[in-house]
Amino acid sequence: VAFLHSMGVVHRDLKPENLLLTADGCLKITDFGNSEVFRMPWERKVRTSASIRGSGPFIAPEEMTEKTFDARKVDMWACGIIYLCMRLGRYTWHEAADGDPIWDSFLYKRERLVEALEQQGCGGYYPAQPHHHPYPSPNPQTHLNLAAFEQATHISLGWPSYTMDVLER
Repeated sequence: VAFLHSMGVVHRDLKPENLLLTADGCLKITDFGNSEVFRMPWERKVRTSASIRGSGPFIAPEEMTEKTFDARKVDMWACGIIYLCMRLGRYTWHEAADGDPIWDSFLYKRERLVEALEQQGCGGYYPAQPHHHPYPSPNPQTHLNLAAFEQATHISLGWPSYTMDVLER
């Protein structure tokens, strides 16, 4: 994702189904059908996006509520949702929109969920920076940037064994 953004490209449909791992553990991103150019290599100005693209829970709230938005933040939202799905061991809500009961619960209980996941660690391992978490924020101004996301997700390998108990209570 960092490489794509450095080249002026946003994916706009990041989700587990579009991520592949090679035999040696290298992540490959596939399906660029929704991608777009937000800046040409010789340009400094970033173009905003105005269309809804992507899949269900990986679509950022601002895509549905704002006329224009920074699609790089949309990609970062999707990275946060992918990470959340990995930690929970399942998909989250149908869409990040009012009326979806799991989304509404996430908004109300977000801090409690984050705290519960951080206390549980990941397969017995814990984030290197426990005060910086990569979980998605409904506010586009507080979506993590790539550097912060990478720092927040620096954990040792371990398999998630969590449920959505906190959201379903």
